[in-house]
Amino acid sequence: VVKLKVIDWPVVPSTPVAPRPRLVMGAAMLLAVVLGAAAAVVWERWFGRIRDPEDLKAASGQRVLGALPYERRLQSGRPALVVGNPKMAAVEESLRAIRTALIGPSWATPTFRRLAVVSFEAQDGRSTLAANLAVVVAEVGSQVLLVDADLHRPRQHQIFGVAKEPGLSSIKLRDAYRNSVAQSTGFANLEILTAGPPPATRGEVVD
Repeated sequence: VVKLKVIDWPVVPSTPVAPRPRLVMGAAMLLAVVLGAAAAVVWERWFGRIRDPEDLKAASGQRVLGALPYERRLQSGRPALVVGNPKMAAVEESLRAIRTALIGPSWATPTFRRLAVVSFEAQDGRSTLAANLAVVVAEVGSQVLLVDADLHRPRQHQIFGVAKEPGLSSIKLRDAYRNSVAQSTGFANLEILTAGPPPATRGEVVD
């Protein structure tokens, strides 16, 4: 039924066949690097991340005032002010919890007078946090002055819809006070001192 045909006869090699040590070692090292990198990524994703305020407190050794829930819409910067926005109720509630931790039970006499909001990189949300925190602190009757000290990437004037100039860079310390350039924000007890013109084009203070 089946007709067999020999195409080529097997030939015994004249030299012994052996593995290539250099090729095997190189492939093993490359595989080890790939597996190590993959293991590091998995470890970082599952075990090396700070997942809650308790993890942050343990990692930093500092007191944690609160935490804001993740909200994708805040990454685009719109809306920047979350106070009064029903879609941002969870973020607003977290801001009020931070306010309570800052001010304490006696709202008439806050436990602090100055608060700096900083971050390591741009677009970390410090402008958004500072603006909303200033609004919720002013709600309880405290007089708040929000100062935008980011002269290169100012944003507070955009958030509150006020004029950019004059501002912080316009002030001459020897003969001007913040009242000469502070602006109303439309929120009770809250004024804003914008960053002002870039330092290269700094103008005079408006009396």
